[in-house]
Amino acid sequence: MTKQESELTGALRALTEDATARSDTARLRDVMDEVEAALKAGVRREAVLAKLHENGFTMTLASFKSALQRIRKERREHEQA
Repeated sequence: MTKQESELTGALRALTEDATARSDTARLRDVMDEVEAALKAGVRREAVLAKLHENGFTMTLASFKSALQRIRKERREHEQA
């Protein structure tokens, strides 16, 4: 691997850890197990979303609900494969 390719690889990997470079849905996937545990314990979606907002998320309640549905569907399809 050339020096240029190595630098590019490092730069792209760094993007995966930069919250400003990733969508809220991508970041939600990272904490989905914790979100599901909170919801299963009876925590309201609004309270979970408020905690996400405290940590840099900007999604609305409607987009949060939609993202939950999409991620759950992805997980179900992945489990069946």
